[in-house]
Amino acid sequence: MLCSFSRFYFRYIPFFSVLLLYFSGSFVLKSEARTPRSLTLQAKDWLLAVFSAAYYWYLVTEGQIFSVFFITLVLMGAVALVRKRSSSLVPDANAKFLLYTFLLTLALVSLWIVYLWNDKPMRKKYPGWPYIPEPWAFYSSRFMTTNTTQK
Repeated sequence: MLCSFSRFYFRYIPFFSVLLLYFSGSFVLKSEARTPRSLTLQAKDWLLAVFSAAYYWYLVTEGQIFSVFFITLVLMGAVALVRKRSSSLVPDANAKFLLYTFLLTLALVSLWIVYLWNDKPMRKKYPGWPYIPEPWAFYSSRFMTTNTTQK
């Protein structure tokens, strides 16, 4: 059933591979970290992370590429754990930003699924697993039918 959603997966594999490579290169030795501030995210970074997560939410839901996204997130977590345990490498602000953005995206996708869990038209259009309706399909089923019934 997962293959029915994978028409465009191959288009996104290079994109998520590059993000994973960028993430794996964003670690520094704890002793070489310039300041503790360079390892933390500031308020402006969190604001940007929210907008970035909203973009990734749209990319994941509209592109139906949750599996590629989730595999990338799991691999990012594995890279972080291996780097932390095997040496004294710690993620810098760039790695934390990317990881937190992906975690926020996962939260947004989860909220989207919970919100539309009992939606019968969406369930009919997106049967099976994973159930992740496209935003455009939701918009067209809600607002296009409302406009046509008002005429």
